[in-house]
Amino acid sequence: SYAIDPKYGIIRDSDKPSKDHEINISGLDPSTTYYFRIISTDDSGNQNFSSDYTFTTGEDESIPEVKKIADQEQRAATQKAIQLIDKLTDDTALALVAGKALRQAEEETDAPRILGLAEVEVGVSEAIVRWKTDRNSDSLVEYEPSEVYQPGSESLSLSARESGETKEHSVVIPGLAPATTYYFRVVSKFSGIGKPGNGPIQQFTTKSPIPQILNIRIEKVEETAATLVWNTTIPSPSIIEFKNILTGKTKAQEDSLPVVAHRMRLEGLEFKTPYQVLIRSKGKDGQEAKSPSLSFLTEKDEVPPAISRVANESTLYPGGETKIQTIISWETDEAAKCALNYGEGPAGNESEMRKLPEELNATQKHVQVVTEFSPSTAYRFYVSCKDGNLNESKSENFVLFTPQKEKSIIDLILENFEGTFGWVKNIGK
Repeated sequence: SYAIDPKYGIIRDSDKPSKDHEINISGLDPSTTYYFRIISTDDSGNQNFSSDYTFTTGEDESIPEVKKIADQEQRAATQKAIQLIDKLTDDTALALVAGKALRQAEEETDAPRILGLAEVEVGVSEAIVRWKTDRNSDSLVEYEPSEVYQPGSESLSLSARESGETKEHSVVIPGLAPATTYYFRVVSKFSGIGKPGNGPIQQFTTKSPIPQILNIRIEKVEETAATLVWNTTIPSPSIIEFKNILTGKTKAQEDSLPVVAHRMRLEGLEFKTPYQVLIRSKGKDGQEAKSPSLSFLTEKDEVPPAISRVANESTLYPGGETKIQTIISWETDEAAKCALNYGEGPAGNESEMRKLPEELNATQKHVQVVTEFSPSTAYRFYVSCKDGNLNESKSENFVLFTPQKEKSIIDLILENFEGTFGWVKNIGK
């Protein structure tokens, strides 16, 4: 006789008398301890009982996860429950069992305990959040940017998770905006069920991107100056360090404007001297990028000044005699003396154009004021410039239109009558 308790409620008989006995018992539950004893009866009906014994059945190998259950009774009960559930096919029965199992899990499963504060490793567009729990549980991070975060809210709008259960958690949050503050909290649950363990609300700020320095070019070399141009991937200020290779003396010049297209003219260099330059650019949080070093030799300037940013603006000054004031401005990449050349009409011979006197002082920013233009007239113009070595350059041709002369009240009245009465225009003829 055998049973799962010492009361022995089940008996199996062998088929025929024998001195060597063997009985196969089937239909036993896995991971279960059974009590048994042997009863032998001879042909005369005499019986003898053995002592009490126990045996424990093995685990169901088709359910390897049960090995994670430490308590043997709980392990056996789990296997029995799974075997019973496998026999269910009715939808209502399955729903009842699933609901009961979930409610039981919520009631009996304690929330994992978050140990201390989470640690954050912050990058430009992602963050890695790490924390520990007192037992194996899943890993979830809820987060949202500061502009939408509401203090005291029960949940955050975005989330990231990692699969599996562990005591040491690590979740990568991708796709973050640079230089942005985020609020977050860590959440862990046991097997995705039960009460969640929530960490406190914390925050981190992503890093600003580090600028990359690209397309470095020495645009122009002069006797005592050099012009460099370069680009950065994000708007950022830059510093050029330039070293006199002969003396070892290093100087620095700053381009403080946060732009992506940079141009800087280094001045005060020594003639016929080799120099080495290095460009540095910083992001908003101070992270710095460095360019490869470049070298050049100062030499006689044979390159004419480059003319750029040519602009014009005309203003009409009404009165007894209408006057037009036109301001024409431009820049050169080095100090130069320039002259303005202009002529009436959008096209014509250059020999017919008038040349204004050349500037007295060499400069890089130039302005010329013209008060000789007529209203409602097109003019063509160009500027010519010379640097200190008499290298000369000429801009392209430009066209400007002066404003129209304003009409007097009498002119407007006459035009109105001319439109209505054609004979008005013959008055005085």
